[in-house]
Amino acid sequence: PLGADVRRYAPATEPKSDDIFRVVSVGEVGIQKGTYYLVEAFRKLAIPNSELLMVGSVRSSIQAYLKGQPDNVKTAGTIRYPLLQKAYHSASVVVTPSIQDGFSQVVLQAMASGIPVVVSANTGACEAITQGVNGLVVQARDIDALAGAIELLYRDPELRKRMGENAREAAVKYTWNQYGTAVESTLLEISQRGGYRP
Repeated sequence: PLGADVRRYAPATEPKSDDIFRVVSVGEVGIQKGTYYLVEAFRKLAIPNSELLMVGSVRSSIQAYLKGQPDNVKTAGTIRYPLLQKAYHSASVVVTPSIQDGFSQVVLQAMASGIPVVVSANTGACEAITQGVNGLVVQARDIDALAGAIELLYRDPELRKRMGENAREAAVKYTWNQYGTAVESTLLEISQRGGYRP
């Protein structure tokens, strides 16, 4: 697993500035990242006073589809820290519904920020999730399962709070120092066995 800067990405020190139930997605906005399934799940729920905010560059292949969406489905383009930290703090849940993805750092960044996450089983970062404890894992391309996970967190603020706290606890185990130690340990183990032989 990759690491995350868990000192930079940390829980908010003040409550959210609004009462919007905000679903945030961070990463490229496109087919591979599961954008279509996320938008359809969000629209299916029709949660009052809600917003879907997608942060990242928008692929040309999905622009026409996004133009037909309601006003509470928004894109923010690519943003970096500290604005990215503000986006996490504005979130009620961060969703990464990728069709295929490596170990997405944004999942760890959201978790380190104390935000519960919903990820697809095709996202490498699902390895960091303990189902129902610090996040939720659903099957990729499953609109109903994705909508169900988001709705669960919408309807249970206490679960959302608890899951966010657990997410932070889990994320601090994935620092870059620990990543370096794990890589070093693996390389030493290989070398002690006589090195790599293809």
